[in-house]
Amino acid sequence: MESKTKKIALISILTATAVASRVILAPLPNIKPVGFLCLLSGIIGGSVVGFLVGVLTMVVTDVLLFGAGPWTFVTSFSMGIIGLLGSVFAMFNKTPSRYNLFVFTYFSILFYDLFTSITMSYVFGTPVITAIVMLFFPSPIPFGPAHEITNALLASFLVPEVCSRIRRDTL
Repeated sequence: MESKTKKIALISILTATAVASRVILAPLPNIKPVGFLCLLSGIIGGSVVGFLVGVLTMVVTDVLLFGAGPWTFVTSFSMGIIGLLGSVFAMFNKTPSRYNLFVFTYFSILFYDLFTSITMSYVFGTPVITAIVMLFFPSPIPFGPAHEITNALLASFLVPEVCSRIRRDTL
């Protein structure tokens, strides 16, 4: 029973943190630590926690604040996959280096950005190439690289710290 309660608490805390970060940073162009928080969720809580934090974060913010639509299904599922990838990463990297965290997070968020852009181009009937170009077109900064780099930097600096504190507190 205690284990389920801890997982529910972890999901709740990490989802609330991701929702708050998405709301607070909404005015900034694609500088959102949601991907980092979902990866972290998967790393410290496992696949179910990571997936649920990703899905719940996007659903809650879209339904309550930003407006839900077909994109909600695409972004919530994709962010859930990011959380799931965090758990897979943790299985193969018990003590990951900051470099590995940066690279893994960068490419995970790049996958998220490309997948959601391409999928939404089909939903809205726009050319795929336009969706991809707009992801990397500077206006005033390129949205894709801003999203990927900020999440990768956060992961490389904060995941080792959080994981070491969790290990220390649970011993």
